[in-house]
Amino acid sequence: MPELPEVETVCRTLKSQIIGKRVESATLLYPRVIKSLNLSLNDLIGHKFTEIERIGKFIIFHLSEDYHMVLHLRMEGKIFYFEKMPPIIKAMSFYLSLDEGYLVFQDTRKFGVDYVFKGTDFYNEEPLVKVGKDPFNMDVDTLYNLYSRENGFLKETLLNQTLMSGIGNIYADEILFASNLSPFISPKNLTYNDVNNILENAKKIMARSIELGGSTVKTYLSSANHAGSFQDELKVYSHEHEPCPICKTRLEKRPLGGRGTTFCRHCQKTGQIIGITGLIGTGKSTLTKVFVSHGYLLYDCDKKVAELYEDEQFIKSIKDKFAPIFDEEFSKEVVLKNLQENKIFRRKYETFVYQIISNDLINFLNHHSSNNIVVEAPRLFEAHLEKYMSYVIAVVAQNDTIYQRLLNRGAKNIDKLLELNKKSQIIDKMDKVDFIFENDFPIEEFSERADLFVKKIMEK
Repeated sequence: MPELPEVETVCRTLKSQIIGKRVESATLLYPRVIKSLNLSLNDLIGHKFTEIERIGKFIIFHLSEDYHMVLHLRMEGKIFYFEKMPPIIKAMSFYLSLDEGYLVFQDTRKFGVDYVFKGTDFYNEEPLVKVGKDPFNMDVDTLYNLYSRENGFLKETLLNQTLMSGIGNIYADEILFASNLSPFISPKNLTYNDVNNILENAKKIMARSIELGGSTVKTYLSSANHAGSFQDELKVYSHEHEPCPICKTRLEKRPLGGRGTTFCRHCQKTGQIIGITGLIGTGKSTLTKVFVSHGYLLYDCDKKVAELYEDEQFIKSIKDKFAPIFDEEFSKEVVLKNLQENKIFRRKYETFVYQIISNDLINFLNHHSSNNIVVEAPRLFEAHLEKYMSYVIAVVAQNDTIYQRLLNRGAKNIDKLLELNKKSQIIDKMDKVDFIFENDFPIEEFSERADLFVKKIMEK
């Protein structure tokens, strides 16, 4: 989505292109783009463009006789000026024929919106009435008071256009990194100095981006059909898994509020997330306990799955989704039987459960962002949880060791458990593992080795 620097670049370019030009005709190709109730593009015919203004991410076109057009580009919107109309323009929503040239709105995703107004009351109406001041027009006292009343996560607060406008996903990540603040903390916990850093970094970063014509990360182009170049100076956004430019810690990415958030856990004071996986009987739980003894919070995926079987809402969802399999009875036994005998059911059921686990884990991580966390996940790769981990540790052991451990535990159906091991994705995903903990040693040797291993991970 074009953010403040991109929209400002569009405005500045259009000023040099269309100010003083008169609208001769209007052609609407996608009627849903127009959101005004009483006026249409045709009402602009005969009027000249007098000024172009930006409020947040909105572009306001001022025309003679007090007519105005308010445009929001949304995800993929682009507005171009052409001296001559090109033969083909894909996804064109509307165009205005001017006395010299054409003003064309193109929108592949069709999310962009346009309003036509007469008079100046539109500043106090939708969509502008709730738009907050942008960083260049905001003062730190006002921003501190606004943020001090907000719940939730800091990253989401920065994206709230009613508080401070113009900041989207790209610049929120960059601003928080420059301010050494975690995206996951509560804005209520910010100091006055923290808020001042946010505001000053927002001004600095966006001014530099405007200077470079914005960021063309995907499809953004200016109204002169030019790409921006600030993407070449982005520190964290789109750089997940690369070394932090400051401390060289691997940058991480995590969902937050439906968006990806990239950050440095060291520079932005965010806890370490350790994923522990491995085959049945390798000693995952034993190693996990050592991390817990060193202060790590535990998220146990197997425990969460067990809790689901006691959750009435989950059971109802399963019965609804997999009828008629569970029309009469729902139990672990019935689930296991179908998992073993029905490949289609197994694929759909596991996908459903993995998504629940993933969502719950993300919520846990985000709400405990200042803590170091260890995630025990036998099916870590199957559930695609590795992407949320600072590091993934695979606990391995020889088959003979595994068999003896299962025997000593009094495990039933050892052959079936060993067969499940063969189907684990960990066997084919060892290239995605950061550390391997070999656990073929007797228990009396384990404690010292595991303690040293955990201390090394903590230093990373």
